[in-house]
Amino acid sequence: MRYTEKDFLETAGPKELDEIARARELTRAYAATDYRDTAGRRALLEELFGAIGENAVVGAGSVVTKDVPPTPSSPATPPASSGPSSHD
Repeated sequence: MRYTEKDFLETAGPKELDEIARARELTRAYAATDYRDTAGRRALLEELFGAIGENAVVGAGSVVTKDVPPTPSSPATPPASSGPSSHD
């Protein structure tokens, strides 16, 4: 199923419309930044999506509703996998 802008704007309340407008402002600002401005680009992405910590793992299709803290990692300890491995 394909969604159009109309699907969301007709059901959005004032708060949601403000959030949509802010997200559009942030994406335009991100697109206008120089690719070398990593600090500025990261700040825009964090405001748009929230903070995702170093080495954090977010699964495909997940809906992230709050900041994701950093996860310590070590070369000797690979991240856990919930799917089948090649050794199965």
